Amino acid sequence: MIFHPFHPKSSRACRGGAAISAVLLLCAAPFAAHAKPSGDGMQPEAQVGTRFLKKPVEVNPREAGLERKNFARCVYGRIPDRVDKLLENSDPEGIEYYAADTTQDRFWQQISRDNFCGELNSAASEHRQLSMSNTAFRSMMLEEAYLARFKAAPALPEDATEVIDRRYITEGSVPARALGRFADCLAFRDTAGADVLLRTVPGSDEEKQAARSLAPALGACLMRGQMLSLNTANVRAFAADGLWNRFVRNAGPVPAQSN
Repeated sequence: MIFHPFHPKSSRACRGGAAISAVLLLCAAPFAAHAKPSGDGMQPEAQVGTRFLKKPVEVNPREAGLERKNFARCVYGRIPDRVDKLLENSDPEGIEYYAADTTQDRFWQQISRDNFCGELNSAASEHRQLSMSNTAFRSMMLEEAYLARFKAAPALPEDATEVIDRRYITEGSVPARALGRFADCLAFRDTAGADVLLRTVPGSDEEKQAARSLAPALGACLMRGQMLSLNTANVRAFAADGLWNRFVRNAGPVPAQSN
């Protein structure tokens, strides 16, 4: 199975506000499933955002989530220093690859060439490849970097503030700063709940329940008039962003016992 980044069109945002639980239920997270490319260069007509080169394989959400989780854990486990460098040079809108002494193409070509995370224990994985955006990849790596350092939710310092200092690579970007503040607020208001969410299997019922349990914090963090796409996957991404920036940024190498 091969993973690679892509740049999807912006999806329609769900308005935040009174009924966060309903938002989490109604805004389904998209999952792109692709078959491996064939050698003849011919591609059948496909739906926007999803390309099937052979008969579509029905993807079980939990199985697909476990595949992504295994891939993320494998990549971070193999090259934590390189990934940490990418994360330090990123924000909610993207990754500054050149600041980490690489390019997007070079980084992914190496992973594809080495194929060190391509063989996963799933019968369905050999029939498709799973693609993701750079922001989705960043979220997965934030999660693994956090979990590699903490076996349980860390306690907030007594002098903790809701908004923390961050480095934004997209200087002057209002959306990046708004997303960063939202993630900071979520991790501040419910550190334990955000931690629980990251320890669930993506696509599982446990993940959905953990995301819904964050509804009070999500509601408190949404500013009046703010529009955010709030689905289970994005709530998980906000949790990873908030926890990593608060507890992991500039924390140094992964402890030896966590490898």
